[in-house]
Parts: sequence; C-alpha cells; structure tokens
Amino acid sequence: MKWSALVLVVAIAAGCQKRPGSPSANPISIPSSPVPTVNGGTDVGNGGDHVRSQFIKMGEAVLKYLEESPRGQELVRKEKLDIASLRRTLSPSSIKLSDGPLIDNKGSAVDALGVGGLVTLHNGKWLDHFEKERDVYHVVLHEMCRSSGIDDDDRHISKELNPFPKEYKITTRIAALIPLIDEDLLYKYVAKNGIKVTGSSLCGERDTFVEFDAERNILEINFTKMSVTHKGAFNEADCHISIPLRAPDDSTLSITQVDIGGQVFLPIGTMAAVKFETVAPFSGEVDSRLYEAITKPYKGRFLMRFANAFEIRRGKADTLKIRANIRVKSSSNAPSLLQVETIRLYLYSGEAPRGKERTRQESVGQ
Repeated sequence: MKWSALVLVVAIAAGCQKRPGSPSANPISIPSSPVPTVNGGTDVGNGGDHVRSQFIKMGEAVLKYLEESPRGQELVRKEKLDIASLRRTLSPSSIKLSDGPLIDNKGSAVDALGVGGLVTLHNGKWLDHFEKERDVYHVVLHEMCRSSGIDDDDRHISKELNPFPKEYKITTRIAALIPLIDEDLLYKYVAKNGIKVTGSSLCGERDTFVEFDAERNILEINFTKMSVTHKGAFNEADCHISIPLRAPDDSTLSITQVDIGGQVFLPIGTMAAVKFETVAPFSGEVDSRLYEAITKPYKGRFLMRFANAFEIRRGKADTLKIRANIRVKSSSNAPSLLQVETIRLYLYSGEAPRGKERTRQESVGQ
C-alpha cells in the first residue's frame, strides 16, 4: 500500500469587527498566566530552577570549549570575543524564565531572547531541550552573545558550535531512559538520517529536531520556529517533511496515530481555521477546526489527532510525506501567534484499526 501525503493547513483571518491596536514593541512576550514580561521576566514553577541551572551549566561548557580547545581559541581570536563579558551573562540574576511565547525582533516565536544584559528562556521548551539531551549549545552561545552586546544576529559566531563536540557536552536529562526491549523497539525501521525537512525560513533542518522516543515507539518532529505572527499583514510559513520507513520482514509497519500539537494566541476579533487531511490515494479523512475570539482573547494549546492507520507491507519500504502550512492575516496590530510545535507519529508492528472523519468548530466569548 502506498503512503499518502499528509497536509496540515492553518489559517487565521480578521473577524468582521475591526479592533484598533497599538504597535507592539520588539521583542514582545504574549501574556499567559502568570503574565511574563521580557524585560523583567518571571520565575515559573515546574522546573524553573532546573532550567536556569542547566542553562548556566551549558554556558559554562561553552566557555570551557572556547578557552581550552584549539578551534574555540581560534574563534575567540577571530571574533575578538570577551570571555569575561560572556561569563557575566551566566549570573542567575541575568537569566529569567517565561511561560508565555517569546517573539523576537523579526516577529518569530523563539525559545530564548538575549538582550541588554538579560536572557529570557521559554521554560517549557528548555525543559524539553534538556530532557531530550538536545545539542543546543550554539543557541546558548547565541543568547550569551546577544545579552552581552555581541552582534550574532546572523549566527555567524554561534553556528561554529553546531554540532558541539561530544567531549565538552554535559548531561542534562533528569529522568532515567528505559528503552523498550529489542523485540518491541521499532527504531531500526525509521531511516532517521534520511529524514528531510525543508521549507521557508521558519522551517528548516537547523530549527527542527527529529527524535525517536525509544520508550514508546513514537517518532517526534519538534519545530522551534514553525510559527507565524501578524502585525496587520499576511504572513505564511511552509514546511515539507519526508520520512523513509521500512517494515520488518515478518510483519507490517503501521502508524496508528498522528498528533499535531501547537499553540494559538488570538486577539479579539480574529479567527483561526485549522485543517488536517489526507490526500490521494487516501481521501475523506479530515480533522478541521475553526477558532473564533469573539469577546475575549483565544489562547492555549491545540491538539489535532488523526487515528487512521497507514501501513507498509512486510519487508517493503516507502516514504511518508508531510506538508505543513500556516497562515496569518488580520487587520489588528495586537500580537497574535499560531505555532506548530510537534508532530508525533505512533509506530506499531502489526495490523491497526481505521479511523473516521472528524470535524469540529470551537469559539470563545459567546
């Protein structure tokens, strides 16, 4: 059986009633609860101290590399980096945490913001980085540079640390990893090195983490910049993903469930339409939503679930292709955000049940 292409379309348009707004300062932080601010920051629960301490430890590992390794020393000389200034950015009082989305000066949702002697971290995203032992040392250096006033907007300095040498990496995961037994583990049937992520500047391999959860047989595609914001104009981002897969010789390989998760923050008078569907040779499987912020802002997470089973026959190989497209359009200048954060594919070796079409419309403030 052939694989279909999965199409995710997210759109946001202005409501019938126009609502005047004032221009937003850059960078900005869209309020959540508790309300964070980029300038002052806010400590948050659920591992806030851990996030700060691990960021500091990563920064110290970066400084050790710059001071001790030949390539690091060359980078310091070439860019005339002030190590003492960079070290000052790792003071606990210079690192703040936020639970709300962070928007940089280009209008993109980011995991961290470094400006004016302060680094603000998105708490949840950095917890995820640390628990999954991600190679984000170059991101740490980038924010350290920005906090200390060093120009690294095009990452011409920090990109030299990607990938970061293994001998300088630290352990950031807290929970012990206990993988499935070999008979149940399906990691070897996913050609991880062959997975391709292409698209607009907001979606690329540099800003995307492709990971396999060896405890649950889940392939995760985590986006750090698959988002769009608006400032009274149209904005769009496209992403194309190809995933080579192979079935075991004695069994089919099935994807029993696909989850797409993200965040939506809409000002009053706007709406967001989200559609997830399969196309030829599979048709009629649809999950669509319409979010409307009528009398109060719409903010929170969204979850789209496609429960149909895709199968590759035993011993065969095929490629799953996913296309994600998100769009923003509004006449309001109030900050708005649509962000696709994660696509999860649940793998199973064997037969799997079929799903049904689902449509839903939701609104707030009625």
